[in-house]
Amino acid sequence: MYFTTLVILLTFSAPLANGINICPTREITASSGKITSPNYPNKYPPNTDCTLTIEQPLDTKFVFNLTNIDLGGKAYASKCDDSLTITGRTSSKLCGPRSRLREYDLNIITLRFQSNGTVARTGFELTFTTVRTLGLPKPISVCPSRVIKPDAVGRISSPGYPKDNYGNKLNCKLVLKVPLFKELELITEYADIPGASYPCRNNSLKILAGYSFSSMCGLSDSPSRPRTYDDGEVRVIFTNDGIAHGKGFMISYRLLDQYRRRCTEVNGLQYLKRKIKITDVLNFQRANDDISLQFRTRYSNGLLLYAKEGNKSILLILSNRTMVFEVMYGTDHLILTAPSQRLDDNKWHTVVVQRRGLNFSINVDRNSPATGQIATKLPQLPSNPRRVTMYMFGGPSRKWNPFPINFEGYVLMMKINEMQPIASYDLRDPKYQLRGGRNRLPIYRYCYTS
Repeated sequence: MYFTTLVILLTFSAPLANGINICPTREITASSGKITSPNYPNKYPPNTDCTLTIEQPLDTKFVFNLTNIDLGGKAYASKCDDSLTITGRTSSKLCGPRSRLREYDLNIITLRFQSNGTVARTGFELTFTTVRTLGLPKPISVCPSRVIKPDAVGRISSPGYPKDNYGNKLNCKLVLKVPLFKELELITEYADIPGASYPCRNNSLKILAGYSFSSMCGLSDSPSRPRTYDDGEVRVIFTNDGIAHGKGFMISYRLLDQYRRRCTEVNGLQYLKRKIKITDVLNFQRANDDISLQFRTRYSNGLLLYAKEGNKSILLILSNRTMVFEVMYGTDHLILTAPSQRLDDNKWHTVVVQRRGLNFSINVDRNSPATGQIATKLPQLPSNPRRVTMYMFGGPSRKWNPFPINFEGYVLMMKINEMQPIASYDLRDPKYQLRGGRNRLPIYRYCYTS
């Protein structure tokens, strides 16, 4: 092994200084250099067919610069007497002086030179450099079949990608277990799977999730549009009959917070309720408490959140076209009104309520926040707080609620510390109960743009 390596180094150290001859057919791992036709700048021999393969680490891009080319014919592939073909993610066939090169976004590049013996010219000279993108996750192979929990970001590829050696008669299934309250976004970065475009029976890449199904074969040299799949199982299936091979495929993915895509329409009568401990929403034993949501309404008043245990309570309400947050804790009583324009304009507005230690703040649409402090020392929590009801979007009666007007409009991206009421209700979490009507709250995936 040591002797073989030494021979390779000696063989290629001299040509790299004067240029790499495209002949004979072979593989190299140079990261930059100059490539020429045989005998350049003298005439190349007739009836030549050589292929030079250059391999670099994954996520490397090749950049070529054509110094000179004289292969006969015009720049168009159909008019070439002799030709130079460069293949990466895409393929270019060159021969005339107007030939143009491009960047090749694949880490394995092949250059094929063909001459038919009709004429002989000086050939070609080109230089190349490489650029590698660092920090991308290492791809995992779709084979062997198994079940995994996906990372926050990742990539999936065919075996040996992008070499034409992913194996024969494959039938591999990679199952991704998407966590609760998450969505999986997939992008097919590249696919070269020989086979008929329809129905892709024997050679294909399939993605299945619930009732969603997609199948791909053939060549796709540009990234696909992102597709998202709900929590649950997403299956990536790769099959091959062993008759034909391509470079395979590369998929990138990332996990998204599902609540970002869940919103509901509230009609002013219905509301959600859930049993909690007051410490689930207001707990001075931890550093932070956070409430956030987006809403859209035509009305100037409406309750969004209320929970009370004895002399401890929190309230978030739209009052007289402004957003008000109120917290009571024993003898401490704090009311904050967020500076903003009128909020009954039927446009989307973002509300963020934060507690950091003893300090509270509320802001709307990233305007200057209203701030305040609830106490001069850390309140003592009850050792065993009882369970109370948290109300969202309204409540049962005027006797119960000092602000009796229920919210009417759209609510999106609601999050109360770790609780996600809209997404949980959509997943039929029994902790969240609907009151004020027989019909379920309508849940939309795209009402943010409606």
